[in-house]
Amino acid sequence: MILIALFCLSAGLVSAVLFMLDVISESKEPYEAITTLEVGILYLVNVIIAALITYVLYLTDRIQLGFMAWTAVVLGYPLLMHTKLFTVKGTTPGENISVGFEVVYQQVSKLLLPGIDKSIEERGSRLLTDFRAMPTDRIVDKAKDYITPKKIENKQAVMDWLDEMRNDADQNPEHADDNKRAIFAKIQDIGGYRGIKYILRG
Repeated sequence: MILIALFCLSAGLVSAVLFMLDVISESKEPYEAITTLEVGILYLVNVIIAALITYVLYLTDRIQLGFMAWTAVVLGYPLLMHTKLFTVKGTTPGENISVGFEVVYQQVSKLLLPGIDKSIEERGSRLLTDFRAMPTDRIVDKAKDYITPKKIENKQAVMDWLDEMRNDADQNPEHADDNKRAIFAKIQDIGGYRGIKYILRG
């Protein structure tokens, strides 16, 4: 019994990760989404569902304990959650209802994605507050360090723009906060919140 439990649980733990990649990929900040409470809840729910499906397959003699069966369950679960038998047409494409396992994915996404985005926005607000508290010189130096190894278009133009932001803040202190916000947006565009956190570590 312990072996069966370990088989089902391990299959659930791994297959749920693969399913989660779809949900996380829809977020504007995937790396931040991974650590949100909503994603954690979604992961646990999918572990339970996948483990139960594995157990039912075992009880009905659809699979036997073994690596091949384990691999089939791990790879098959994300595909299963995207299957649909047919679609009930709504008045608009957004109101279409999938009948099948895919409806679970759709409903869970509608329920949790707004919460994930809200959590990420709240983190972004805190990052911006910390970013604005840093000296402009330090921000620009760290931003250049971050951008230097990146393969981005017009890299030199971005470097020159950062210098302009620094010089403008030095000559017009009242512009400093707006310039920091502009740099924040630029770094976020280039590297997301990972780039912002790199600068804040300095």
